[in-house]
Amino acid sequence: MRRFFPSLIAVVVLYLTGCAHIPSSVEPPEVTLADMLPAGSTLFEHRINVGLRVRNTNDFSLSVYGIRCALTVNGRPLLRGSSRERVSIPALSSRVLRLEGVVTALDLLQQFRGMSARENPTYDLTGEIYLTRDLRRSVSFARKGALPSFPGTP
Repeated sequence: MRRFFPSLIAVVVLYLTGCAHIPSSVEPPEVTLADMLPAGSTLFEHRINVGLRVRNTNDFSLSVYGIRCALTVNGRPLLRGSSRERVSIPALSSRVLRLEGVVTALDLLQQFRGMSARENPTYDLTGEIYLTRDLRRSVSFARKGALPSFPGTP
């Protein structure tokens, strides 16, 4: 029993000091819509290459191993997308993650029918970003905004 007790204390001390470098709280990264580019289409769906800017507000780097999102415009669903791109985002900096979103022809038609020429469309971007930092975890994000007006529109 005397040999077991010091070994147990050593294991506990090593475990606690080994976990000391893991931050107790991780600020969720800020995710914003960076750009959207057409990537191809068929009769029933359109693929859109979406760029999401992920900003790390922590004082340590974040390892991202995936992201998924949904975009609604004027309260109507527009597209859903995901990516398994792995990237490291240094402390207090940002990276643009690329993903492919898919919009059905019906959803796109409903978007055009519901748009008013006098107002800028609003959007809601929601999803999850998957982080690794000794433990795998996901962090939800949500962002609201207005899409820019296009040249030649009032």
